[in-house]
Amino acid sequence: MLARCASIQLIYEGKDITKEISKDLESFSFTDNISGVADDVSITLDDRDAKYIRDETQLGDKIQAKIKTTNWRGDGDSQTLNCGSFVIDAPNSSGRHRRFSLNGVSIPSDTNFKDTPKDRIWKEASIKKIARTIADNSNISLVFESKHNPVIQTVEQSKQSDMEFIQEVCKKNGLMLKI
Repeated sequence: MLARCASIQLIYEGKDITKEISKDLESFSFTDNISGVADDVSITLDDRDAKYIRDETQLGDKIQAKIKTTNWRGDGDSQTLNCGSFVIDAPNSSGRHRRFSLNGVSIPSDTNFKDTPKDRIWKEASIKKIARTIADNSNISLVFESKHNPVIQTVEQSKQSDMEFIQEVCKKNGLMLKI
């Protein structure tokens, strides 16, 4: 039996950086949260030569991550888990033996999706239509995976962010929101 192997693929601001960071990668973690909490990713690199801290890493930069496995379920088996897209919210350099860490969350930071309270009334709209409108307005992709898609006669969004509102609508209708 062949040894199991796992690796990550990272796309930073549209550029595949997997090979250039591979020898410095110390840790990678991905948290796939359930409904109502954003997924997150954390990457730690050995940065004793200060090459990463000098880069132009910025809050709000985008990173995509995938976990790839080989020989996991048997010889020759190959699987890929697309962890998703994340927005960098905490680049950090620390320690005497310098380490550079990137932390990202799946909620976009450059939109008013999670922070801006809004007032809106929705009439005769399905949950999918409401979610589609909010996603389009926030430049977020929507994947709606439920056959249950009730039409709501009237629902009011009052002083709630789009995230709070769609999360509440989903919960009241027996659906889960995954961001």
